[in-house]
Amino acid sequence: MEKISVRLRSSRRRSLRGCQDELTISKKELKRIKILEQIGEKRLIIVEGTDTLVISIRQTYRVLKKYPEEVDEGVIHQLRGKPSNRGYLNELKEEVMRIYRKSYGDFGPTFFYRKTGITA
Repeated sequence: MEKISVRLRSSRRRSLRGCQDELTISKKELKRIKILEQIGEKRLIIVEGTDTLVISIRQTYRVLKKYPEEVDEGVIHQLRGKPSNRGYLNELKEEVMRIYRKSYGDFGPTFFYRKTGITA
């Protein structure tokens, strides 16, 4: 996914103490910002914006409610940069890789899994 760096709006920059002045957002999020601005300016109705964004009407209202308060940050996914809840611990990954390198270095990943049943 291609990322784009954008500058925060000047009105918002003052209230973000200690934060960076740049955000990295995807093209999808940039498109979402443009559509939300059009809905706010009454150039688009919510149903048309919902169809364009391919999200539900309820989700559109939720994002619209958040957008004026948090400006660009309200559109960006809140879990960006945080570790996954479904991920394995780094210690486990390192242990599996240590075992793989020590005893099974000539195995491919699929064969290693079938031989040992270890996943990470």
